[in-house]
Amino acid sequence: MSKGIRNLVSKRKRRFKENGYDLDLSYITERLIAMGFPAQKLEGVYRNHIDDVSRFLEERHKDHYRIYNLCSERNRSYDESRFHNRVRTFPFADHNPPPLIDIQPLCNDIGKWLSQDQKNVAVVHCKAGKGRTGVMICCYLLHCHYTRLAQEALDFYGDKRTFDRKGVTIPSQRRYVEYYAKLVSSNFNYNPPYVRLREARMTPPLSSVNSEVYLVVSSHTNKKGYSTQVCEVKKGKEALHLLVKEEVARPISGDIKIELKRTNFVRRTDKLFSAWLNTHFIFEEGKKVTNGFEIIASDQSNHNTCGPHQITRQSSEGGGSGETWEEGRPEEQEVLVVLKKDQLDKASKDTHHKLLPQDFQIELWWMVTYVNKGGGGSSSSSNNAVDSRDSGSTPSTITPSGSSSDTDDDEEDEDEDEDWDSGESTYL
Repeated sequence: MSKGIRNLVSKRKRRFKENGYDLDLSYITERLIAMGFPAQKLEGVYRNHIDDVSRFLEERHKDHYRIYNLCSERNRSYDESRFHNRVRTFPFADHNPPPLIDIQPLCNDIGKWLSQDQKNVAVVHCKAGKGRTGVMICCYLLHCHYTRLAQEALDFYGDKRTFDRKGVTIPSQRRYVEYYAKLVSSNFNYNPPYVRLREARMTPPLSSVNSEVYLVVSSHTNKKGYSTQVCEVKKGKEALHLLVKEEVARPISGDIKIELKRTNFVRRTDKLFSAWLNTHFIFEEGKKVTNGFEIIASDQSNHNTCGPHQITRQSSEGGGSGETWEEGRPEEQEVLVVLKKDQLDKASKDTHHKLLPQDFQIELWWMVTYVNKGGGGSSSSSNNAVDSRDSGSTPSTITPSGSSSDTDDDEEDEDEDEDWDSGESTYL
């Protein structure tokens, strides 16, 4: 009976069924394993039981396995001594991508572990062992050059982990795999500017007549964030303009989240969609606009590069070393980012177009600068502008940290550091 329940819970994921085992576990490569959470007590009836996982690893990879726990939930811990304390924790919230600066440390750790002995294997899990696990495994495949393109990594993981090739499905998680692929190919040139939202434009949501909508902009360190002005949705209205008062739009650097909220006539508020972006790529990939016209060949000479083989952050006090943005550009740069429906979390699942029209898209008009205009010094800049774990410091390498506790409860269950390692000595 318990096997039947486990099969229902694991859905379309591939299970390991050999030598008497029936585990929610897949070999992505011979040395890279994805699995569901090793549970105990009642939960162990329908998920991997920790006793079975321990026995499996001891029998097949004794003294040569290391586990990577990606769960940030309070109830997602277990007795690590069951695995001889060979567990590393890199937590981030379910249904979300990891902070971009937290991906490289995990990849470095996996690479170092696998390079120590050809028998070593890395075992990665979150709760369901699919979404968050897939993001990090895909990033490692890119990190060690097992695959070159983000889509290759996503397709490879999807095929190895699931029967329907739907491995990493949440748009923001897929976006961060694409981000990491670009960082690898650019030798980790990463210099996120500060951005503030000026305006958002979009077509009205369906079935939202006589309601109000507004957009919330937040980050890992400023979860409350700021909001656009409320816009009323009326019948026959063809476009919505969501404006932001400049005095409330605190600049953010690094990872940034947008959420469209709707309040109906009985004052009940729900979320229509969300998306995680990173300000480095907002500037790199967005359309540069001046006086309403796109700049075809923009001058990016002040978009400073970082040292090779590591991701570094600029200091929050004055924008870091070298020429500042204001010295090169007296004004903020306006940048337009357009997201379509299939690029938005939750909205991408609206395949019958009950909430949003099929051709829905949102235009995000950002103001970008490399100088923090939202705070008057280090004490305020960490709250107003800098989205990092190091309070504005510029580390020589990035260290893993506890991450956002943000969760999207209305989503279904998805399912002393080294310098960057080229991966040439890493075996998969």
